[in-house]
Amino acid sequence: MLLHGEGHLGFDSRIGGQMTLHKKEKKFKSINLGRLLFAIVFLLTSLGQFMVPNARANPSMSLDVAVSAADVEPGDTLILTVFFNNTGTNNASSVWINVSVPLQLNYVWDDSFIELGIKTGDFNWTFPNMNVTNHSFIIEFNVLDSALDGELMTFSAHLDYLNHLGQPMTPPPDAFASVTAHRPVMLLSKTAEAYKISPGQVFNYTISFQNVGSANASEVLIDDFLPPSLIYINDTTSSIGGKKTGPYNWSFSDVTGSLSFELKVQAMSGLSDGTLIINDLFLSYRNTKGILFQDEFATNTTMVVIPNITFQKMVDKGLASVGDLLDYSLIINNTGLGVARTVWISDTLPIDTTYFSSSPDCDSIISNTCSWTLDDLVPGERQFHIQARINASAQGGSILTNRASLNYTNSVGVPLGNLSSNASTVIEQVFLELIVGSRVATSTPNDVFEFDILIRNTSPLPSLATWLNVTFPGEIEYISDNATDAGGVKTGNYRWEFTNVPQGDRSFRIVTRISSGTTDMQTLDIDLQLDHTNERGEGLPTATDKITITIHSPILSSQIASSKRTFESDETLVFTVFLNNTGSVPSQSAWLNLSIPSSLRYLSDTSATIGGTAVGNLKYLFSDVGPGYYEFEIFLSFEGDLQESEQIEVWAFLNYTDSNGDFIREYARNAVCQIVVPSGEFPFLLVVAGILLACILSFAGAFSRESAKYSILLFFLPLYSRLRRRDVLDHETRGMIRGYIIANPGDHFNSIKAALDLRNGTLAHHLNVLEREDMVKSIKDGKYRRFFPIGMRVPERAFPTKIEIMILELVRESPGISQKEIAAHLGMSQPTVSYHINKLKKSQRLRTEKHGMTLRHYITDSKKES
Repeated sequence: MLLHGEGHLGFDSRIGGQMTLHKKEKKFKSINLGRLLFAIVFLLTSLGQFMVPNARANPSMSLDVAVSAADVEPGDTLILTVFFNNTGTNNASSVWINVSVPLQLNYVWDDSFIELGIKTGDFNWTFPNMNVTNHSFIIEFNVLDSALDGELMTFSAHLDYLNHLGQPMTPPPDAFASVTAHRPVMLLSKTAEAYKISPGQVFNYTISFQNVGSANASEVLIDDFLPPSLIYINDTTSSIGGKKTGPYNWSFSDVTGSLSFELKVQAMSGLSDGTLIINDLFLSYRNTKGILFQDEFATNTTMVVIPNITFQKMVDKGLASVGDLLDYSLIINNTGLGVARTVWISDTLPIDTTYFSSSPDCDSIISNTCSWTLDDLVPGERQFHIQARINASAQGGSILTNRASLNYTNSVGVPLGNLSSNASTVIEQVFLELIVGSRVATSTPNDVFEFDILIRNTSPLPSLATWLNVTFPGEIEYISDNATDAGGVKTGNYRWEFTNVPQGDRSFRIVTRISSGTTDMQTLDIDLQLDHTNERGEGLPTATDKITITIHSPILSSQIASSKRTFESDETLVFTVFLNNTGSVPSQSAWLNLSIPSSLRYLSDTSATIGGTAVGNLKYLFSDVGPGYYEFEIFLSFEGDLQESEQIEVWAFLNYTDSNGDFIREYARNAVCQIVVPSGEFPFLLVVAGILLACILSFAGAFSRESAKYSILLFFLPLYSRLRRRDVLDHETRGMIRGYIIANPGDHFNSIKAALDLRNGTLAHHLNVLEREDMVKSIKDGKYRRFFPIGMRVPERAFPTKIEIMILELVRESPGISQKEIAAHLGMSQPTVSYHINKLKKSQRLRTEKHGMTLRHYITDSKKES
C-alpha cells in the first residue's frame, strides 16, 4: 500500500546502502545546481525560438510520492514510490527529479533504471525522452535507531523538465509524504531504604524501570555493579518474570509498562565512619526488531555511620576538706556520624562520701552507684552531674576516686565500646617543702659561704610545729643566721624551730666560713633535715636536702735548676726557674724572690715571657697565674776570684694568693751546685761525681716534676762512655726505646719508663744518647718532656692540662655549651673556667660564636687531645 503525504521539510540523503549524513548546505547546493542547469537550457531555448518555428504540441508532467507504511520502528524497511506522469501531447526531452530524505533513513537501492533513469547525485535522477504515459520508480530505505519515538519523518520531491524542442517547461508542484517512528524508551532508577547505614547492616535497594515509549521492549538487560563493601543476599526479580543471567545481572522480556524489584544486601562489618558506598546500575534494551539501544544509567550513594563516644569524668575540686560538696561531671560526646541505639552509664561514688543529688535524676541508685540508660544517642555532647558530700571519716591526705563506666551499641545493636573514666580528690593535709638556693656551689679556702633556706607550706592548713636541723662538715664554720626574721627560734647549735607555719613561704639565710685548710677540688656536704606536724600535731614525713660545695684553690710550687754542671770563670751561668700551678683555679698574685750568693752578679732574665713583672732586685710578681707549668731563665756571671772549688747555692722563695686575693702559703726551693775550676782530668771527675751526688740530694723535691727530673738525670750522662754513631743502635734497650718512640710519638718520660719498665737513670742515659746522635728529639710541655722521632714535625700547640681535657670532652659532647654551663657541670667557678677556655682558644682548640648575649663554644678540630 502506498501512502501519499503532505508538507515539506529539508532533509539529507543516503548513498549505496551506507549511512552518510550530509549537511543542509550540501542538499541545497544539489537542488540549486539542477535549477541552474534548467535556467541555462531555458535561456538557450528562448534564443532558439527566433530561429525555429514554435511548435503547438508540448509535454505536461505531474509529480507525486507515496510511502509503504505510515508507522515504522528502527530496523524496518520503508519503500518510497515516486510518480511522474506525462499527460501532455508530446515527449519531454529531459526530466530531472530531486528527493529530500529524512536523516533517520538509510538509502538501500532504487529501480530508476527501469525508466532509463540515471542517478546523478545523492538523491538526484535524470530521465531522457519521457513519452506521453505514466512513469514511476521506487526507493528502498532502512529505518535507523536514531529515529525518536513519535518523530514525524517527511519526504519531499521536486521535478524540472524540457519539451521536445529542449525548451524549459513550468515544473509541477512539489510532492510530499510522511511516516511516524515508534520505539521503546526506558527509564531507570535505584533507591536505598536508608541513606545512613551501619557496618553489618542488612538493607534493600529498590530498582525500578519503565517503558514510556510507544513500542514494546522485546528484552531488557540490567547489570548491577555491586561494590566490594556490600555482600549480595537475594533479589525479587523472579516475581516479575526476570531471569538471573549472572551474579548481579538480570533479563526481562516484552516490557511495556513499569516494573520494579528488591535487591537485598549487607554492609561489610569493618567499614569506617563516613565511608561512602556508591552502587552503579546499567540498563540496555532491544525493540521488536532486535535493535539494541544504549545503556540507561542509575546510581545510589549510601554512607556508613558509626557512633563514636568519648567519655570523661571531672570533679570541681582537686583538693577538698571534710564536709565539702563535690560536684562530679560526666561529659558524653558522640563524635561519630551514627546514632548509638543504647547507652548504659554507671557512676560509683568514692568511699567516705554520701550521695547528695544528680541531674538528670539517676534511673537507679544501688550501694552508692548511680545508673542511667539512654536510647538513640545522636551525635553531639551531653552532660550529667552528680553531687556527693565528704564524710567526717575521710583522712587527711587520702584520695577519693569516683569511677564511672559507659557501654554502647551502634544503630543495629552491635556492641561497640566499654569506656571508663575516673576523677580524684585529695583530702587536704599539711605539706611542707624544703628548698635551698642552690644544691651545687663552689667556694675557696677561707671564703665566706652563704646559703638561703626556704620552707614552703603548700596547703591551706598550718603546721603546728616545724624543726630544721643542719649538719655542717668540720671544714665549715657556722657564723650567723637571720631565722628570727622568718619566725624561727634557734634551739640548738644548728637547730631551729618554727610554730604554726601557715600556707606560704618562709625563708632565712645562714652565713658560714670555709676553712683555710681545705684543698683544691675537695667537696663538702651540708645536710638539711625538716621535720613537721599537721594541724593536729601528728608527725608527717621528713623532708631532706643537701648542698654540695666544691673547693677550688691554686696550688703553686717552684723549682730552680742549673743549666750546666761546671762553669769556666768567664762563662754566663744559666738557671731555669720553674713555676707550676697544679690547682684548678688561677692564683691572683704570686711573688717569687730569688737569692744568689755574693760571688754571682745578676745579668738578665726572661720572666716577662711568662707574664712576670720585676718589682725589685731579683723579685718578680706574676698576676692571674692559671693552672699549668711555667718557666723562665735567669742569667748570672761570676764576680771576683774563685777558689778551685766553690759551692753555689741559689734560693727561690714563693708566696701567692688564691683567686680571691687571700694569702695561702709561703713556698721555698733552693738549688745547690758545686762549681769547679778544673785542674786535671782525674780530680775533676771525682769532684764532679761528688757534686752530682749533692745535687741529687738537693733536688730530691724536684724529682716530683718530670721535666726537672730529666734535666737532673742528664748530669750523670758524661760519666758514661761516649759511643760512635754507628754503635748507637747496637744496644738492645736503646733500640727498644727508639722503636717505642716511633710507635708512640709525643709520649713523655714517665710514660716511657712505665711502659718499658726501666729505671730513671737508664732511660735518661739512653734518651740522651739518642737525642745527642739526632735519632730522637724532645720538647718541654708544662711539667712533661715529650719525645718524637727525629723526622717528625713537633706539634706547635702545647698539650692541654687535665682540666682543659675535661672542658674539651664536655664541649665535644655538647657543642654550643656556654661558659656558665661548663662551670656548673664541672663544679668550678666561672673565672677558673674562663682562664682555661682562653688558653684553649689561644691554642686553637676551641672557638666561640656569639648568640645574643651568650658565647657558645665549639671544637675547632677533631684531633685527639693528649
